[in-house]
Amino acid sequence: MSSLEKNDDGNEEEFHATISTTISTIEQHEKEGRRMQNHPLYHGTNLAPKALIFDCDGTILETMTLFFVADKQTCEEYGLELTKKRFYELAGVPIKEIFRILRDEQGKTEEEITEEDLDRMTLRCGELAEEMGAPEIIQSTETIIMHGKRNGVPMAVASSGCREVVRMHLKQRGLLDLFDCVVTCEDVERGKPAPDLYLLAAKKLRVDPKECTAYEDASLGIASAKKAGMDVVDVRQLEGYPNPEALLYDN
Repeated sequence: MSSLEKNDDGNEEEFHATISTTISTIEQHEKEGRRMQNHPLYHGTNLAPKALIFDCDGTILETMTLFFVADKQTCEEYGLELTKKRFYELAGVPIKEIFRILRDEQGKTEEEITEEDLDRMTLRCGELAEEMGAPEIIQSTETIIMHGKRNGVPMAVASSGCREVVRMHLKQRGLLDLFDCVVTCEDVERGKPAPDLYLLAAKKLRVDPKECTAYEDASLGIASAKKAGMDVVDVRQLEGYPNPEALLYDN
């Protein structure tokens, strides 16, 4: 008689206990199986990545709450509106392009907000963010970076942010020298969700993009890394991620 069959004595209590134990065992094995599909240190499905490439804002550093305040104030100074929902929808897009998109969406003409105005808005946003101080490090990502450094894995930053601001924030937190290279919006013609930033980072590391694991916190950034052919880890799903709003407003 199978252990899952009810015995002749009609011992239903024992029968149901056996069923419960069996189900628990199966669920545990499935859970362990899912865990084994990801790298134990780097979390991606690539179990032997040759390089790790990180977005910066919202991935390495908790800048998103700071940038929302800075972006929103800058927009208001030029007669534009920025909601939190739209801010997170556009996460990963270079800041100047965000201002251009908002201008066009809200019916402002190129005469009302010129190309020079967009440049001034970009600078203004950076100034406001700097006034707010150094952003906090996202601990779950920092752990991955430290594992990579200890194991000698080449690492890069691929950020849609402005070079000066990205490098300043990384330096403030003692992280800049951990990376072999940093590429930003000034280095490519097309920002995220195009794959250019991630492809350039892989090229500088001299690693095939398909052998890289990328780390992102935004849908457009995830799309960018996937288009580059990389394994991608959504850091918002890692334990301890500090900004639940990033997923709340995600499409």
